[in-house]
Amino acid sequence: MSLRLLPIVLALLAVCSSTACAVDDASTDDDAIDETNDELGAALPLGQTVVFDRFAVTVRNAEQRSLPGSRRTWVGIDVKVCARGNSEPVTWSPWSLLGPEQTTKTDLALPNEKLPWPASQLYPRSDRLRAGECAKGIIPFDNADGEASWTRVRYRNSIGNKAVWKTF
Repeated sequence: MSLRLLPIVLALLAVCSSTACAVDDASTDDDAIDETNDELGAALPLGQTVVFDRFAVTVRNAEQRSLPGSRRTWVGIDVKVCARGNSEPVTWSPWSLLGPEQTTKTDLALPNEKLPWPASQLYPRSDRLRAGECAKGIIPFDNADGEASWTRVRYRNSIGNKAVWKTF
């Protein structure tokens, strides 16, 4: 590596360690992102991983489903969260759907509610992960009103980490 590139590499490392870095699951290249991308209207593509100090967070897929014979619909987001620190809590609460004009959907499925996904595919409602452990699965949102314009998924946890992915 050329010594002329060293200041640039060090600057990128400083940005990634003090904010968040976006990493495509298919690659190992790190790109710094602005954690306020949801306020600015920018959105990451599905499959993009955002690396925070204590977590690495990915929205892998999003889909709308209904139960056979029912008109009620659900929006399921398939997510993966990996702990980078010890004994990190993970729940459904940081997740929401965003629509036009920043409308927000936070209507999560109730415990023991019949869903169009098997229980084995659901993300844990509450769990604790050790460094290196990951939780993955579907987080279902009740879409009883049939709204089909949920275009983004937002992650905003209690320690200030946030990111937005484009979905439909």
